[in-house]
Amino acid sequence: MGAIEGPGYSGASMESWASNIMAGTGIWRRVRERIGASSGRMQVVTVQHGGFSEREVDALQDVLDKIGQRLGVSLPMRRDRGDILLLDSDFASCNASNLLFRGQDDRPVVLIEPFNVDMIKWFGAIELFGHRQLELQRQFMDLTLIRRSSPYWSASGWMPEVGAVGHGAVATAAAALNSGFDSDYDSRPGAEPLLINDIDEIRLELVSQALAGHRKPGHAPLQASYGPAANMVFDFRAGVVAVDPLAQQYLRVRRELPLPAPGAQPQANAIVRDLEETIWDLGMAAGHLALQGEPADWWHCRLVGVAAERIESFTRLPHHLELARWLCGGPATPSELRRRARVSVSDLRRFIQACLYLGLLGWEGSGPQ
Repeated sequence: MGAIEGPGYSGASMESWASNIMAGTGIWRRVRERIGASSGRMQVVTVQHGGFSEREVDALQDVLDKIGQRLGVSLPMRRDRGDILLLDSDFASCNASNLLFRGQDDRPVVLIEPFNVDMIKWFGAIELFGHRQLELQRQFMDLTLIRRSSPYWSASGWMPEVGAVGHGAVATAAAALNSGFDSDYDSRPGAEPLLINDIDEIRLELVSQALAGHRKPGHAPLQASYGPAANMVFDFRAGVVAVDPLAQQYLRVRRELPLPAPGAQPQANAIVRDLEETIWDLGMAAGHLALQGEPADWWHCRLVGVAAERIESFTRLPHHLELARWLCGGPATPSELRRRARVSVSDLRRFIQACLYLGLLGWEGSGPQ
């Protein structure tokens, strides 16, 4: 904060007087830091982004501005060298040996799950990100660089202004990806509660309708959409789904769940896909949601291969086939599966969710799914 000016006082004498009165209490330091933060003179910590389009960068900047205000730190994004590296988690997984990733020079890494930027115009960036904003905040709060730069961090921890946000597991996951070694490989199930926003609730309802139609083919067709020219219609009686190529990209590549859209119709160039293949893709996109029939201690509850031999008809990914091989050999817990197949928690949850949606797996002792 600049020197305080007033009638009859020089800036230096005024600050010295106030500092002497409040010496030893820490009050002057907090007042000075908070006034500095509120006046816009926050410390700047630059964030280099990787794996995002221009529209996604704009949306992410809105979210980082919100997080920065909460933490008292400015977080501008940039293409070139930054203090922190922010990556799309799928991009990071697929490009672990990429020069961008390898060349981070021990910079801290923050990860975010893929998202559908086209939905921002409907709901706004902050609303769309929902629980991801909290996950990002957790990761930033765990970084030494952010703590050193924030006026709201002290030896006693984060001040109440920041809010109580559990922030251990996500940053540990980023650190493990960063180093290539995870000492908590089997002991960290991602135990923090899943935070479901309003949009996820709507998507979950659509998934429930799709699963009901899969179980009982007599259900009426279900329309869903990701936005203009990205529609899909589930025809349960015929056992097929008509999908626009753009919607196919959002579902299979970006792993985003659609929203219900009564009356939506696919384009003339729509792809016709098998219903069960699309249910598998819905499961792969819904790994961040509660697992179907998820027990309280899902990490240590055994999964039974009801029809595990069918898994390879839906996926040819090596780690999926490895998981299927273990499940064909007998019941196993997610903890055991992760240790044996060496997959991330998010990949494991996607796989399990897709299998549960199709009835290929079941929770031991829970009866029919």
